Amino acid sequence: MYKCSCAIDDIASKVDYATWVDLSTVANATTIAGERGGVMRDLKDGRKMTASFRELQADAKKRCFLNE
Repeated sequence: MYKCSCAIDDIASKVDYATWVDLSTVANATTIAGERGGVMRDLKDGRKMTASFRELQADAKKRCFLNE
């Protein structure tokens, strides 16, 4: 999300910063192997949070014509 400020603006219009931090933390921490990552993978709504994070990223990229 470092390529374009309009992507950041798009995300900011949908969620507040604290929510974004929570979503990104869970989404990134679920990829950690072992017990440390297991804590995040075992969260009740962890998968929903990860899906929401990925959806926000994808929508922002589409809106700003970013391709990766």
